[in-house]
Amino acid sequence: MRQSKLDAIAMIGGSSLEYFSNVRWGNSERLFIMVLPAPGEPFFVAPAFEKDRALEQLLRPRRQVSARVHVGRG
Repeated sequence: MRQSKLDAIAMIGGSSLEYFSNVRWGNSERLFIMVLPAPGEPFFVAPAFEKDRALEQLLRPRRQVSARVHVGRG
């Protein structure tokens, strides 16, 4: 990331998200992303009504990232 001068990478559901976080999430019209900042801990962004489902995924055994989920306000 430093070589490419990137401050962060955002990943939607799919193989990259599963590889980096052990989270399986299908893509839909509702945004669910993991933000992987160059310095700092990864975090997730999800719709407010999906927060519980997101936390379930993040608290599964063998997860690889923190369980911070930021939600939008409706």
